[in-house]
Amino acid sequence: MRPRTPPRLEDARARTVLVTTNSLFVDMVDGRRLVVPLEWFPKLLHADEVNRMRHSFVEGGSRVCWPQLDEDISIADLLAYTGSPDVS
Repeated sequence: MRPRTPPRLEDARARTVLVTTNSLFVDMVDGRRLVVPLEWFPKLLHADEVNRMRHSFVEGGSRVCWPQLDEDISIADLLAYTGSPDVS
């Protein structure tokens, strides 16, 4: 049996996104969930609930964008962040 190859950062794709008052949750295509503090993204932190929900996936889910807020987040950058985001 071959050891499982870890997913490459550049292959990371979001399936769903949820923004709460404190956190950004990203469920990825490969089944992982990424949870990061919303304070990392001041535009999202200070946006109202309606604008937090108005996101779109770009580049096949490798980026999530909130056009009304001028916010664009790379999933690979979130995974590569050295501040230890909670990935399960």
